[in-house]
Amino acid sequence: GIYGDERDKLILKILNSGEFLDKVNDQHLTDKNTNNVVKSISEKALRYDLTVPLCRYIASQKQLKLPFKRYAIGKVFRDGPIKSGRMREFMQCDADVVGISEVPAEAETLKMFYDTYKEIGINAVLEINNNKILRGVLLQVGFKEKDLQKLILSIDKGVLNEIKSKKLDTQKTKEALKLFTLEINELNKKAKNDILKEGIKELSILVYLLETMKVKYRINLSMSRGLAIYTGNIWEAYDSNPKTKVKSSIGSGGR
Repeated sequence: GIYGDERDKLILKILNSGEFLDKVNDQHLTDKNTNNVVKSISEKALRYDLTVPLCRYIASQKQLKLPFKRYAIGKVFRDGPIKSGRMREFMQCDADVVGISEVPAEAETLKMFYDTYKEIGINAVLEINNNKILRGVLLQVGFKEKDLQKLILSIDKGVLNEIKSKKLDTQKTKEALKLFTLEINELNKKAKNDILKEGIKELSILVYLLETMKVKYRINLSMSRGLAIYTGNIWEAYDSNPKTKVKSSIGSGGR
């Protein structure tokens, strides 16, 4: 789908109008095949994020001058588990830059996020990584490209049993997790493919710029965001106050 398999599961679907069950295959009901039933009864959904509408706008405006920067604030919906800091309906504050391929555009955006949190009284820390590092390390230890999407969330959580249940090689996973614990300079010495080297270079430039801008950050080389969406530097924001009730991320994004 648009967001990748894992995020597609979080789309909050709406039932079709009228007698929606009329289109359902009786065998799908008998088999209790949820995926096929849902496809038959729901062709609409509530807005998941503010990025896809932006992409549609950019694609439709052939005369738009680039680079293009914009922000948007609006309600979005997610069909995920409800917990502290996670709701089905919430207000999303979105900022995007289109038409600049260099890392400074990312640093500028992160500086804006960081300053915004500071203005509203949140002492944020930005956790950063690069999806090319994730992909490069996993390919280097011997995984195939087709396995990466299944691996990525389990790697982020460090759950070997979950990886084993997906019938993927846990020994290769252990090798990858070991590489993810290295400092970025040490990982660079062990890099053997161009994807990994490029990811390390992009992340290193971002680190330099964030330090210049005095933005508080930390590197987490096993942190992931969807490989189907993000191709370069990625980030998540956390409240660094030890007394905060929200332990999950309070913002995120990426190239």
